[in-house]
Amino acid sequence: MRPDGLNFELIREQLDTLLDGMELNLERQFPSTNEFGERETLWLLFKVSLNTYRTIRWICADSKEESRYLQYSVSCPALVRTLVDHLCSVVFLLENLGQRALWYSKAGWREHVEKYQMYLQEFGFQPEWQSYLNSLHAANEWGAKLFCVTDEERANINSIPYWPIPSQMIKSSMAPGPDAASRVFLRYLDAWFYRELSQQSHLSYPGLADRASLLLAAARNEPQAESNLRQFKSTQVVMTITMMLAICSELETAFHFGFRTKIAVLWGIMNAGFPLSREVHEHRYADLLRDSN
Repeated sequence: MRPDGLNFELIREQLDTLLDGMELNLERQFPSTNEFGERETLWLLFKVSLNTYRTIRWICADSKEESRYLQYSVSCPALVRTLVDHLCSVVFLLENLGQRALWYSKAGWREHVEKYQMYLQEFGFQPEWQSYLNSLHAANEWGAKLFCVTDEERANINSIPYWPIPSQMIKSSMAPGPDAASRVFLRYLDAWFYRELSQQSHLSYPGLADRASLLLAAARNEPQAESNLRQFKSTQVVMTITMMLAICSELETAFHFGFRTKIAVLWGIMNAGFPLSREVHEHRYADLLRDSN
Protein backbone atom coordinates (compact mmCIF):
# COMPACT_ATOMS: atom_id res chain seq x y z
CA MET A 1 0.00 0.00 0.00
CA ARG A 2 2.18 2.82 -1.28
CA PRO A 3 0.45 5.91 -2.68
CA ASP A 4 2.67 7.82 -5.06
CA GLY A 5 4.93 10.10 -3.04
CA LEU A 6 4.26 8.42 0.32
CA ASN A 7 6.09 5.52 1.88
CA PHE A 8 3.29 4.00 3.93
CA GLU A 9 5.79 2.66 6.42
CA LEU A 10 6.30 6.27 7.55
CA ILE A 11 2.78 6.38 8.97
CA ARG A 12 1.82 2.73 9.41
CA GLU A 13 2.68 2.38 13.10
CA GLN A 14 1.30 5.78 14.16
CA LEU A 15 -1.89 5.31 12.14
CA ASP A 16 -2.46 1.79 13.45
CA THR A 17 -1.91 3.00 17.02
CA LEU A 18 -4.36 5.86 16.53
CA LEU A 19 -7.08 3.71 14.99
CA ASP A 20 -6.75 0.90 17.53
CA GLY A 21 -6.68 3.41 20.38
CA MET A 22 -9.72 5.27 19.12
CA GLU A 23 -11.73 2.05 18.87
CA LEU A 24 -10.69 1.03 22.40
CA ASN A 25 -11.50 4.43 23.89
CA LEU A 26 -14.92 4.56 22.27
CA GLU A 27 -15.67 1.16 23.76
CA ARG A 28 -14.24 1.62 27.26
CA GLN A 29 -13.60 5.31 27.98
CA PHE A 30 -16.65 7.01 26.55
CA PRO A 31 -17.12 10.25 28.56
CA SER A 32 -20.90 10.44 28.47
CA THR A 33 -23.98 9.39 30.40
CA ASN A 34 -24.75 7.27 27.33
CA GLU A 35 -28.47 7.72 27.95
CA PHE A 36 -29.48 7.22 24.32
CA GLY A 37 -26.90 4.70 23.13
CA GLU A 38 -24.38 7.34 22.08
CA ARG A 39 -21.40 5.11 22.89
CA GLU A 40 -22.71 2.10 21.00
CA THR A 41 -23.66 4.20 17.98
CA LEU A 42 -20.27 5.87 17.62
CA TRP A 43 -18.26 2.81 18.60
CA LEU A 44 -19.99 0.55 16.08
CA LEU A 45 -19.81 3.21 13.35
CA PHE A 46 -16.09 3.49 13.96
CA LYS A 47 -15.64 -0.29 14.10
CA VAL A 48 -17.28 -0.71 10.69
CA SER A 49 -15.24 2.21 9.30
CA LEU A 50 -12.06 0.59 10.58
CA ASN A 51 -12.98 -2.70 8.92
CA THR A 52 -13.64 -0.87 5.65
CA TYR A 53 -10.28 0.88 5.92
CA ARG A 54 -8.50 -2.43 6.48
CA THR A 55 -10.33 -3.99 3.52
CA ILE A 56 -9.19 -1.19 1.20
CA ARG A 57 -5.70 -1.42 2.65
CA TRP A 58 -5.55 -5.14 1.85
CA ILE A 59 -6.86 -4.69 -1.68
CA CYS A 60 -4.43 -1.85 -2.42
CA ALA A 61 -1.34 -3.33 -0.78
CA ASP A 62 1.67 -3.56 -3.05
CA SER A 63 1.95 -7.30 -3.47
CA LYS A 64 3.13 -9.78 -6.05
CA GLU A 65 0.44 -12.26 -5.02
CA GLU A 66 -1.62 -13.33 -8.02
CA SER A 67 -4.76 -12.80 -5.94
CA ARG A 68 -4.16 -9.03 -5.77
CA TYR A 69 -4.44 -7.72 -9.28
CA LEU A 70 -3.91 -4.00 -9.70
CA GLN A 71 -7.31 -3.83 -11.42
CA TYR A 72 -9.06 -4.75 -8.16
CA SER A 73 -8.48 -1.20 -6.92
CA VAL A 74 -11.12 -0.11 -9.46
CA SER A 75 -13.70 -1.59 -7.05
CA CYS A 76 -12.58 0.66 -4.19
CA PRO A 77 -14.72 3.79 -4.86
CA ALA A 78 -17.80 2.05 -3.47
CA LEU A 79 -15.90 1.29 -0.26
CA VAL A 80 -14.44 4.78 -0.02
CA ARG A 81 -17.95 6.19 -0.47
CA THR A 82 -19.08 4.34 2.65
CA LEU A 83 -16.29 6.05 4.60
CA VAL A 84 -17.55 9.43 3.40
CA ASP A 85 -21.03 8.34 4.50
CA HIS A 86 -19.67 7.39 7.92
CA LEU A 87 -17.85 10.70 8.29
CA CYS A 88 -21.03 12.62 7.42
CA SER A 89 -22.99 10.63 9.98
CA VAL A 90 -20.39 11.30 12.68
CA VAL A 91 -20.42 15.04 11.93
CA PHE A 92 -24.22 15.13 11.96
CA LEU A 93 -24.48 13.02 15.12
CA LEU A 94 -22.05 15.22 17.01
CA GLU A 95 -24.13 18.33 16.33
CA ASN A 96 -26.50 17.06 19.04
CA LEU A 97 -25.31 13.62 20.09
CA GLY A 98 -28.02 12.51 22.50
CA GLN A 99 -30.92 13.53 20.29
CA ARG A 100 -29.34 12.30 17.07
CA ALA A 101 -28.23 8.94 18.52
CA LEU A 102 -31.80 8.27 19.62
CA TRP A 103 -33.10 9.26 16.17
CA TYR A 104 -30.47 7.03 14.51
CA SER A 105 -31.59 4.05 16.60
CA LYS A 106 -35.31 4.64 16.15
CA ALA A 107 -34.89 5.09 12.40
CA GLY A 108 -33.08 1.76 12.30
CA TRP A 109 -35.90 0.15 14.29
CA ARG A 110 -38.43 1.49 11.79
CA GLU A 111 -36.52 -0.06 8.89
CA HIS A 112 -36.36 -3.41 10.67
CA VAL A 113 -40.12 -3.30 11.22
CA GLU A 114 -40.66 -2.51 7.54
CA LYS A 115 -38.44 -5.47 6.63
CA TYR A 116 -40.50 -7.73 8.89
CA GLN A 117 -43.76 -6.47 7.38
CA MET A 118 -42.50 -7.04 3.84
CA TYR A 119 -41.37 -10.60 4.63
CA LEU A 120 -44.60 -11.32 6.52
CA GLN A 121 -46.73 -10.20 3.58
CA GLU A 122 -44.73 -12.22 1.08
CA PHE A 123 -43.94 -15.38 3.04
CA GLY A 124 -46.18 -15.32 6.14
CA PHE A 125 -48.35 -18.18 4.86
CA GLN A 126 -45.40 -20.54 4.33
CA PRO A 127 -44.63 -22.83 7.30
CA GLU A 128 -40.88 -22.94 6.63
CA TRP A 129 -40.68 -19.18 7.16
CA GLN A 130 -42.38 -19.08 10.56
CA SER A 131 -39.26 -19.54 12.68
CA TYR A 132 -37.41 -16.74 10.89
CA LEU A 133 -40.43 -14.41 11.00
CA ASN A 134 -40.87 -15.06 14.71
CA SER A 135 -37.21 -14.19 15.31
CA LEU A 136 -37.60 -10.93 13.39
CA HIS A 137 -40.70 -10.04 15.40
CA ALA A 138 -38.96 -10.80 18.68
CA ALA A 139 -35.99 -8.67 17.69
CA ASN A 140 -38.31 -5.76 16.85
CA GLU A 141 -40.05 -6.06 20.22
CA TRP A 142 -36.68 -6.03 21.99
CA GLY A 143 -35.57 -3.03 19.91
CA ALA A 144 -38.71 -1.08 20.71
CA LYS A 145 -37.93 -1.35 24.42
CA LEU A 146 -34.22 -0.68 23.99
CA PHE A 147 -34.76 2.44 21.88
CA CYS A 148 -37.66 3.84 23.93
CA VAL A 149 -40.12 3.66 21.05
CA THR A 150 -43.39 5.20 22.21
CA ASP A 151 -46.82 3.63 21.83
CA GLU A 152 -47.67 6.32 19.29
CA GLU A 153 -44.55 5.52 17.25
CA ARG A 154 -45.29 1.79 17.37
CA ALA A 155 -48.81 2.49 16.10
CA ASN A 156 -47.51 4.73 13.31
CA ILE A 157 -43.95 3.89 12.35
CA ASN A 158 -44.09 6.53 9.62
CA SER A 159 -43.90 9.14 12.36
CA ILE A 160 -40.24 8.17 12.83
CA PRO A 161 -38.21 9.87 10.09
CA TYR A 162 -35.55 7.91 8.25
CA TRP A 163 -31.92 8.67 9.06
CA PRO A 164 -30.85 11.24 6.43
CA ILE A 165 -28.36 10.72 3.64
CA PRO A 166 -25.64 13.42 3.35
CA SER A 167 -27.63 15.69 1.02
CA GLN A 168 -30.52 15.63 3.50
CA MET A 169 -28.21 16.33 6.44
CA ILE A 170 -27.08 19.49 4.67
CA LYS A 171 -30.67 20.69 4.25
CA SER A 172 -31.83 19.73 7.73
CA SER A 173 -33.66 22.53 9.51
CA MET A 174 -32.42 21.27 12.87
CA ALA A 175 -29.88 23.31 14.80
CA PRO A 176 -27.19 24.45 14.25
CA GLY A 177 -28.56 25.45 10.84
CA PRO A 178 -27.26 25.64 7.26
CA ASP A 179 -24.57 28.25 7.92
CA ALA A 180 -22.88 26.35 10.74
CA ALA A 181 -19.34 25.12 10.14
CA SER A 182 -20.50 21.50 10.29
CA ARG A 183 -23.06 22.05 7.52
CA VAL A 184 -20.57 23.95 5.37
CA PHE A 185 -18.22 20.99 5.68
CA LEU A 186 -20.99 18.52 4.81
CA ARG A 187 -21.71 20.53 1.65
CA TYR A 188 -18.02 20.35 0.77
CA LEU A 189 -17.91 16.57 1.29
CA ASP A 190 -21.06 16.12 -0.78
CA ALA A 191 -19.81 18.24 -3.67
CA TRP A 192 -16.22 17.02 -3.86
CA PHE A 193 -16.35 13.42 -2.64
CA TYR A 194 -19.78 11.88 -2.17
CA ARG A 195 -21.21 12.87 -5.54
CA GLU A 196 -18.35 11.53 -7.64
CA LEU A 197 -17.96 8.37 -5.58
CA SER A 198 -21.70 7.77 -5.89
CA GLN A 199 -21.42 8.04 -9.66
CA GLN A 200 -18.73 5.38 -9.58
CA SER A 201 -20.71 3.21 -7.16
CA HIS A 202 -24.02 3.42 -9.05
CA LEU A 203 -22.30 3.36 -12.45
CA SER A 204 -24.07 6.35 -13.87
CA TYR A 205 -22.35 7.21 -17.14
CA PRO A 206 -19.51 9.35 -15.68
CA GLY A 207 -18.72 6.64 -13.13
CA LEU A 208 -18.92 3.89 -15.73
CA ALA A 209 -16.60 5.83 -18.03
CA ASP A 210 -14.06 6.39 -15.26
CA ARG A 211 -13.90 2.79 -14.10
CA ALA A 212 -14.45 0.90 -17.33
CA SER A 213 -11.82 2.92 -19.22
CA LEU A 214 -9.17 1.77 -16.75
CA LEU A 215 -10.15 -1.87 -17.18
CA LEU A 216 -10.36 -1.65 -20.97
CA ALA A 217 -6.93 -0.03 -21.18
CA ALA A 218 -5.46 -2.79 -19.02
CA ALA A 219 -7.15 -5.51 -21.09
CA ARG A 220 -5.67 -3.99 -24.27
CA ASN A 221 -2.21 -3.59 -22.70
CA GLU A 222 -2.15 0.09 -23.58
CA PRO A 223 1.14 1.85 -22.70
CA GLN A 224 -0.24 4.02 -19.88
CA ALA A 225 -2.63 1.41 -18.47
CA GLU A 226 -0.51 0.36 -15.50
CA SER A 227 0.54 3.87 -14.50
CA ASN A 228 -3.09 5.05 -14.71
CA LEU A 229 -4.22 2.18 -12.53
CA ARG A 230 -1.49 2.95 -9.99
CA GLN A 231 -2.54 6.59 -9.90
CA PHE A 232 -6.16 5.56 -9.43
CA LYS A 233 -5.17 3.22 -6.61
CA SER A 234 -3.13 6.00 -5.04
CA THR A 235 -6.14 8.29 -5.02
CA GLN A 236 -8.31 5.66 -3.35
CA VAL A 237 -5.69 5.11 -0.64
CA VAL A 238 -5.23 8.82 0.01
CA MET A 239 -8.99 9.35 0.27
CA THR A 240 -9.26 6.36 2.61
CA ILE A 241 -6.57 7.59 4.98
CA THR A 242 -7.96 11.13 4.84
CA MET A 243 -11.49 10.01 5.73
CA MET A 244 -10.21 7.95 8.67
CA LEU A 245 -8.14 10.89 9.93
CA ALA A 246 -11.21 13.11 9.60
CA ILE A 247 -13.38 10.70 11.61
CA CYS A 248 -10.69 10.48 14.29
CA SER A 249 -10.41 14.28 14.35
CA GLU A 250 -14.15 14.67 14.89
CA LEU A 251 -14.13 12.16 17.75
CA GLU A 252 -10.99 13.57 19.37
CA THR A 253 -12.41 17.09 19.26
CA ALA A 254 -15.64 15.92 20.89
CA PHE A 255 -14.21 13.65 23.59
CA HIS A 256 -10.53 14.56 24.14
CA PHE A 257 -9.17 11.03 24.25
CA GLY A 258 -5.58 12.30 24.11
CA PHE A 259 -4.76 11.62 20.46
CA ARG A 260 -4.51 15.25 19.33
CA THR A 261 -0.73 15.28 18.86
CA LYS A 262 -0.70 12.00 16.96
CA ILE A 263 -3.53 13.19 14.72
CA ALA A 264 -1.70 16.47 14.02
CA VAL A 265 1.48 14.60 13.06
CA LEU A 266 -0.40 12.33 10.67
CA TRP A 267 -2.23 15.26 9.06
CA GLY A 268 1.14 16.96 8.63
CA ILE A 269 2.66 13.97 6.84
CA MET A 270 -0.34 13.52 4.57
CA ASN A 271 -0.72 17.22 3.83
CA ALA A 272 2.91 17.54 2.82
CA GLY A 273 2.44 15.07 -0.02
CA PHE A 274 -1.17 15.22 -1.08
CA PRO A 275 -3.34 18.24 -2.00
CA LEU A 276 -6.49 16.19 -1.42
CA SER A 277 -5.61 15.61 2.23
CA ARG A 278 -4.47 19.20 2.67
CA GLU A 279 -7.74 20.59 1.29
CA VAL A 280 -9.87 18.50 3.65
CA HIS A 281 -7.69 19.56 6.58
CA GLU A 282 -7.90 23.23 5.65
CA HIS A 283 -11.68 23.11 5.15
CA ARG A 284 -12.29 21.96 8.72
CA TYR A 285 -9.57 20.44 10.85
CA ALA A 286 -6.93 23.16 10.90
CA ASP A 287 -9.42 25.35 12.78
CA LEU A 288 -11.38 22.63 14.58
CA LEU A 289 -8.38 20.99 16.21
CA ARG A 290 -6.82 24.34 17.11
CA ASP A 291 -10.00 25.91 18.52
CA SER A 292 -10.83 22.91 20.72
CA ASN A 293 -7.49 22.96 22.57
